[in-house]
Amino acid sequence: MVSRTIPFLYAFWLAVLAVFAACQAASADELKSLRAKAIAAPIALDGSLNEPVWQDVQAATGFVQREPAVGSPATEETEVKVAYTPSTLYI
Repeated sequence: MVSRTIPFLYAFWLAVLAVFAACQAASADELKSLRAKAIAAPIALDGSLNEPVWQDVQAATGFVQREPAVGSPATEETEVKVAYTPSTLYI
């Protein structure tokens, strides 16, 4: 039992170190954030973003690819906005 556990532990810690190294590689300049906007009234879930609240919400843009070309600009223009009420999160 012990002999099977040791290779697993080595693999586990190797994976943890690899993830830690990858996280350290991302500099603070590369990290981005998006602030969700608190709203008072619910939004109609009708597929149309014509509510005035969406005009006031900060948009996340500048996405990059993971496949096929890691880090290249996204081929399609993408914009993400986030708003919330006390009971609902809108993305």
